[in-house]
Amino acid sequence: MKIKGIVLILIVAMLLVCFAGCGKDAVSETVSSAQSAAVNEEDGQNPVMNIIGSYMDRGSQRATMDILCEGNDGGRVTISWAGSAFEQAVWEFSGKWDEETHAIHYSNCRKAIRTYDESGNMTETVEYENGTGAIFVQDDYTITWQDDQENAGESCVFEFNMIDADAAEG
Repeated sequence: MKIKGIVLILIVAMLLVCFAGCGKDAVSETVSSAQSAAVNEEDGQNPVMNIIGSYMDRGSQRATMDILCEGNDGGRVTISWAGSAFEQAVWEFSGKWDEETHAIHYSNCRKAIRTYDESGNMTETVEYENGTGAIFVQDDYTITWQDDQENAGESCVFEFNMIDADAAEG
């Protein structure tokens, strides 16, 4: 009887593992919920919660986008573009989630160039403040960027950047 019980537990565990893999993948599920997100009156969840994380531009592989929640219906975004090992452009802005356009629109962008010396010391030069634009969640779960000042995001398509926990630990 003991063996039958163990075999039954193993079979149930294997079935649970199989069924768990039948759903949508994590990226698809996370970003698709952003497409139907709205501030939930009952729980007050910020709709940007559905798209928080790190993204990488699939074209250049040099631009990253980090999205965090801010308040009840806003997001804080940082876009970094590596020009070289010693220089990067950084855009920082925040805005409110727009359910109709599936976007975060902003009018407070600050762009700076960060330069690092050989010792790792950073110097920052602000190029402009109060820039405008938006980031848009697309139907294919990518994010595009409309930068009104320089059109820097014209060719960018940001994809969710899954972090491998084992690789991150070293």
